Amino acid sequence: MDENKPISERISLQKLSLEVDSEINQIESPAGGDQVYVSTSANLYCFKDDGSDLHNVLASPIGLEQFAVSTSGKQLIYLSKGEFHLCSKEGKAIKSIPVEGEIVLDAVDFSLFPSEEKIVFVGESAEPGPGGAEIPVYRICLLDLKTEKTSPLSKGFYSTIPKLMGWRGEDVLILNEDSGDFLLLSTKNHSEQPLTFSYSSIHKDGIVESVAVSQDGKHVAFSVAYPIDRVQIFIKETWKNRMIYELEGEGGVRQALLWSPNSQWVSYINSWFSSPTLYLIPVTSEKPEALEASSLGLDSKLAWLPKGDGLAYSDGKMLYILKSQELMAK
Repeated sequence: MDENKPISERISLQKLSLEVDSEINQIESPAGGDQVYVSTSANLYCFKDDGSDLHNVLASPIGLEQFAVSTSGKQLIYLSKGEFHLCSKEGKAIKSIPVEGEIVLDAVDFSLFPSEEKIVFVGESAEPGPGGAEIPVYRICLLDLKTEKTSPLSKGFYSTIPKLMGWRGEDVLILNEDSGDFLLLSTKNHSEQPLTFSYSSIHKDGIVESVAVSQDGKHVAFSVAYPIDRVQIFIKETWKNRMIYELEGEGGVRQALLWSPNSQWVSYINSWFSSPTLYLIPVTSEKPEALEASSLGLDSKLAWLPKGDGLAYSDGKMLYILKSQELMAK
């Protein structure tokens, strides 16, 4: 195989047809295994990364807002109507834990702790506003799955929803949009440690669309959107204020930036005049490479395959897979 050819010419397209009940909302795949999970508004499906063994894992009559798969692939957790539901990988219910309590009233986002024993989630509460009307406020919380107890992780409340961006060991990276800072919250001592850069101090007119930490914890990638269809994508060393990559282009990042399992690629979907394109950024290169991804939509969901040898993306009820061993090379 000619290694001088662009990656787009070395990737084969495998098309899958999924008979699902409605539009695909989320795609996840625990690294190292061979299972890929996709969800709709009320059902969770699973298939192998070669496209075989598609089956329905569970159905939630009251809705399925968000789900996560444990690193080991042995446990599923999904959020629905203010409750976390724990299930086996076969979809058998284990237990449900309500969110509402003295600390928060509901959950709007969550991330499963790497050791699979806890959940970090964004809790929603309310406080009096002008004229006596209640206004929503948000707090990062920690839920112990064994004791079922919730404790506050962030020091106070946020007026806008903070974004959970990934893990670095036992610290969770968040974007505090109130201040424009990236923070690492320790799940051990509940301390907050700001990273050495702030997007608000560099890009005053832009809005951060997505932030992602590489799997090895060494780099942070984030995108900044501007009012007139312009986007910048940056890759920085996590613990140093050193830029190693900066890209400026037209359009916007439609879905989250995603690191490959080997931390060598960043993938994203860019839109420009309603023409979405799937891009890969090689960390060791100077420019992104566009992939020929047919049937890519403005609302497509994207995920890396568990072994890092390709990507899966959706278009409505359909799912597609792009595979190449080239993506696994370091």
